Amino acid sequence: MSLERLFHLLTYLLVGIGFAMLALSRQLSLWVIAFFVIPYLLAFTRRFGREDWLTVRQGHILTWLYVPFFLLDTILLSRSFVIAALHLILFVQLMKIYQPKRDRDYFYLIVLSFLEVLAASSLTVELSFLFFFLIYAFLCICCLIVFEFKRASMAITSRLGQEGGKEDKIEDCEGEASELNDREAFQAVPYIGFLGVIILVSASALGAALFFALPRFGSGTFHRTIQSSQTLSGFSDHIRLGGIGSIQLDSSVVMRIRLSENSTSLRNALWRGLTLDFFDGKGWSKSGNKRTIALRGSGDYPLTQWSGRGTWISYQVLMEPSTTGYLFALDRIQRLRVNAAPVIWDPADDSLSAPPHPFRRLVYQAESLLPDAYGSQSLSVLTDEERRRYLQLPSLDARVAALAKEISSSATDEPTLARKTEKYLQDNYRYTLEEAQIRNPQPLESFLFETRKGHCEYFATAMVVLLRNLGVPSRIVNGFRGGDFNEIAGDLVVRARTAHSWVEVFIPDSGWSSFDPTPAAVEGPQQTRLFKTLNNYLDALDLFWGEWILGYDSLVQTSLFRGLEESASNWARLVQNVSYQWIWQLSEKLFQLTLMPWRSIRFTRPSWVILLLMLCAAMIGCTLRFARRMGQYEAAKHNRQTAAAIQLYTALSSLLKSLGRPKSEYLTPNEFAATFAQEAIGHQVREITTIYNLLRFGSETSSQAQIQHAYQLLDEIKERKMTIHLSR
Repeated sequence: MSLERLFHLLTYLLVGIGFAMLALSRQLSLWVIAFFVIPYLLAFTRRFGREDWLTVRQGHILTWLYVPFFLLDTILLSRSFVIAALHLILFVQLMKIYQPKRDRDYFYLIVLSFLEVLAASSLTVELSFLFFFLIYAFLCICCLIVFEFKRASMAITSRLGQEGGKEDKIEDCEGEASELNDREAFQAVPYIGFLGVIILVSASALGAALFFALPRFGSGTFHRTIQSSQTLSGFSDHIRLGGIGSIQLDSSVVMRIRLSENSTSLRNALWRGLTLDFFDGKGWSKSGNKRTIALRGSGDYPLTQWSGRGTWISYQVLMEPSTTGYLFALDRIQRLRVNAAPVIWDPADDSLSAPPHPFRRLVYQAESLLPDAYGSQSLSVLTDEERRRYLQLPSLDARVAALAKEISSSATDEPTLARKTEKYLQDNYRYTLEEAQIRNPQPLESFLFETRKGHCEYFATAMVVLLRNLGVPSRIVNGFRGGDFNEIAGDLVVRARTAHSWVEVFIPDSGWSSFDPTPAAVEGPQQTRLFKTLNNYLDALDLFWGEWILGYDSLVQTSLFRGLEESASNWARLVQNVSYQWIWQLSEKLFQLTLMPWRSIRFTRPSWVILLLMLCAAMIGCTLRFARRMGQYEAAKHNRQTAAAIQLYTALSSLLKSLGRPKSEYLTPNEFAATFAQEAIGHQVREITTIYNLLRFGSETSSQAQIQHAYQLLDEIKERKMTIHLSR
């Protein structure tokens, strides 16, 4: 194989890899794929691989004739400029493949394949893109190396010909050079591949360092022009009865959840998305709430302060691309950290919504308080308007009200009514996911009195309707239940098939409590252990790809470098302790050496004294140098502590000024804090002032926990400010 043939083959492989990456983005139709793949594969055969099928002039004419079709494709066929431009690139590549080529034409093919890779990088978030990109980068490096060898060989041949001066000598030199290249080309392939791997590894290491140091901004240039994306039909403000069932037939991943602790105990946890309260007999919708709060800008937001006993759970959610704007979280969400704006929080039902993210993964962190028993919320009374909303019913069959009365016999309070209704539905109805029912949703009356089988949304709807007939406020919640725990990555994989509907019932003096009337479904066939292990490893790799590559933003970067700083401090402390121990052991050995009889040493007495003095002088010098360095370190540490104190008190002063309590320049911080003694925030102001004085004027080093506690107190004052603003 000659260098020319090897360069030709590598260029064609680059074209194929670029097209494969574009096809994996799922933006090309089947007829476009077939239109390109068939001529591309024929170009490798001996019969169709000739480069004389089209002349350069014919290729130019066909390309110009494609321009009107490009306009038609943009307006009518694809209805997207980006997709039409990709079709144009594929067409030009085919023209270049089947016409005579010079080095310039080969580079045109390489550039066009790179444009395909660039488009694919913006149109897909799949992990497969990484593998194909590494293959493409390796082949591209090898292709450039071969081209450089080929160019150098041609230069040597040309120089030898010029030095010969005669035509016969030129021919001999060219023949020798050509024969040498042909003979050694095949032997050079392993060396070219090895050199390509070395360059790829070096470039990848440098690129990874730059990537993590300089996070990306935005979500891609082409996202605004592509219309197709994944949609979860059961998660919107208006859904028809049966919308959740269509999702449960899909096994694609919706989100991955990394839990701080108790991971295995949350395999069946309920991940709430949205609540629906208005039922018209055919579907559910969400009533408008004027008290929603917009959390503008990326950051860390404290939400409702839940009361009662429970377990604190911290978790991170990595949502796959979707047009659904709702965020999924556990009950009693306390805190949210998200890099999306704006996030709309509805305190009435604790739901969160953000702008849709059809072409990027959304990462957010949250904290929730899981109650030990139902009724651990702070809300214990409903207003008249809220009570009417959660008791609303359409005109239904009279048998529904009769069934509700039959179930409620001997029940005296709301918890008993809820439990009896839940148990009645679980014992007397059957769970099913029959496709015929999902495609043609049945009315609620048909589910209750005829078929007596359905999926979770029918069970939840039936329970809400029956309880509302009995005067018990209730609502339906759509979300997900449980997931597949990955022991390799330590995350919970939530798939679309785990979409679920359940019921929340309002219990007086306790609040909203969850009930699930859906009976347990029959589990499907289990995966083999080998297949499950391989799937867990692939999912762990995909989690790393989504969390640290696609989801890498300024918030993740801050957490990363903060962790690196803490690790570096721990290592420095460890090295310092080991060094101290080593110096102490060495000094003990030297001291023991000095206690030995002087005649047991082979030195004369004056030499021994001189050696001892030199060792003492060296130790004194090292001690003085170390003391000077420690003094500089302590001074720098004190300066950082003073700067942190000033920053903390400046934040407190600005916050109190926004509350109408500016600090007078004639008052000291302690005197100013004393003016808040009779106010609700007096405790927080006094504690922050104490920490400020300790940081600014204290002789001892303050811990990081004290600084974090001070900023938590600032957050409490901010929450108080928000409460005052809402009450007004």
